[in-house]
Amino acid sequence: VLSWSEQLAELLEATRVFFRALSASPEARQPSQPSRAVLRVQAELQALCAGAKSDCRSRDTDKQSTSYAASGKQPGVATVSWQDFFHVLAGSKAFRKVWQREPFLFGTPAAPLHGAPELFSVGCARWERVRAQLHENEDVSIVQFDEAVSEGRQKSWNNSKYIKARDLKSVMNRSTIFINFAWALVPEVTSVNSAIVDALGLPSNTNIYATAPGLRFGSVPHSDGQDVFILQCQGRKQWKVWTPPKLSPTWHQRGKDGDELDPDALGPPLLDVVLEPQQGMYVPLGFAHTTSTDSAVVDYEAGSGRGEVSMHLTVGVETVSTGFTMAAFLKCALSSAAIPADIAVESSMADLFLALVERDIDLRRPLPLGFLAAPPGDMAPSISSGSFPRLLAERAQQLLRRLADELQEESVAGRRVAVQLRAEPMRRLLVKLASKYEGFHAEYLQRQTAQFKKIRADNADSAREWQQRHEASAGWLSEQLEEWCRPGRLGAA
Repeated sequence: VLSWSEQLAELLEATRVFFRALSASPEARQPSQPSRAVLRVQAELQALCAGAKSDCRSRDTDKQSTSYAASGKQPGVATVSWQDFFHVLAGSKAFRKVWQREPFLFGTPAAPLHGAPELFSVGCARWERVRAQLHENEDVSIVQFDEAVSEGRQKSWNNSKYIKARDLKSVMNRSTIFINFAWALVPEVTSVNSAIVDALGLPSNTNIYATAPGLRFGSVPHSDGQDVFILQCQGRKQWKVWTPPKLSPTWHQRGKDGDELDPDALGPPLLDVVLEPQQGMYVPLGFAHTTSTDSAVVDYEAGSGRGEVSMHLTVGVETVSTGFTMAAFLKCALSSAAIPADIAVESSMADLFLALVERDIDLRRPLPLGFLAAPPGDMAPSISSGSFPRLLAERAQQLLRRLADELQEESVAGRRVAVQLRAEPMRRLLVKLASKYEGFHAEYLQRQTAQFKKIRADNADSAREWQQRHEASAGWLSEQLEEWCRPGRLGAA
């Protein structure tokens, strides 16, 4: 039996939570102020076609032809599009500073986005439609988070399992579900992915996440291997985002497969915000985050989406997952070079390389592909310009010299490897390998573009067949990289 003082304390706490839920706006819970670069990005997006819609390009093309029927717009009418959104980011000096360093919001009261209703009507769908599509495509994989996550008993993202569409109703009362390759179920989602491929020049994919209202823990604190744009399509969801223990992580994701991230050890979150429909957020690669639909936080009276199933799209921009990072490129070069295995082992080359990657962010950066190929504010050079192999090889050689300097101090074997890393044959190998990477990148983007275009034009095949095609394209890229990175493949180039 509680004492009167304990009862009073509980009553006061319940009252505080109740009034916070009724009156607090999402931005009121943002614990840190955006940087000047973030504010600049938000201002550039806010100005997107504002007051001068004629500056936006007309979108009477096959890229968005399916969206007109869904939104009721007339073909040929100038309108804001995801192409415009991502082209603004691609040409932004501020976004280059923010990329993989800071999260930011868009479409919220504090960061307005002109044309948000048009944008989200094209890229999003409601849960009722997705659920119907899942029942019609029973071979599509639906993943359920372990119920222990939603109950707060599990601190790592593991033990997820596949479920059937017929189990959705009962499962969603207890945990979050997600579906990979969202565009296979909702083809108009490809308008977002196509815009990323076209404007940012990097591969892209989209997952759907759905959570019922009232779940205190939607997910555990974890990080992902992609930069992502979160698009809240329906309902509300609280997000907390923390600075990562390490910027641009290359080899692993945190908070998964038994690894645990303690929120208290991460410090105050950079963002603590509730996203409502037609609001979004950029979360950089490796930044820890967690979600909730706890009624005490999201069930305030103002705004939209109250009481609905929370459904958002996680639109990934892929560099680590596709092997397009400096660390992956250098690892491939070291493997494909003709360095005798016994000398490599004796010199501890692999251990020194991994240690260098962990402490030197330059080795963890993405390759200068797509919008990253040019200095901020400049248009990225054409893939066919021929400058990429030479520029990448020069940068890679500079980084290999750092490894050579460390090997030089280790042993006689280390000095032998260091000489080889600094020699002219290694430079020629790097140029040849960079040329291959350039070709792999271009081919993979062409495959993605063709697939997104075809699924919008002809969605006769099942969702699972489209997913399998995407998996085949990703498998092709992995096979190419595996072939050219096998030991001794390039030898004395």
